[in-house]
Amino acid sequence: MSQIIQTQKGKKKSSFIEFLKKECVLVIAVTLAILSSFISIPKLSYIDFKVLILLFNLMVVVAAFKELKVLDSIAIGLLKKCNTYTSISLALVFIT
Repeated sequence: MSQIIQTQKGKKKSSFIEFLKKECVLVIAVTLAILSSFISIPKLSYIDFKVLILLFNLMVVVAAFKELKVLDSIAIGLLKKCNTYTSISLALVFIT
């Protein structure tokens, strides 16, 4: 029984290490965030809640468009009108 538990702990530990190896950018970002919090104390005023609310609302709208397949129909319409890579690229540039 104890051997099974040790094996499971070893698997969890190795999978955690593999996750850290795959996500090296995340590890570096978290490390730098922790180190920078010692240099200057974080304040709640640093967070711009208006931008966070705006981004959340944008995510909700895009999720609704995805559910209704609005973006798919726009893409199909664009591909029907544009025949070459250049015209598709220009259309995407002018849309944005």
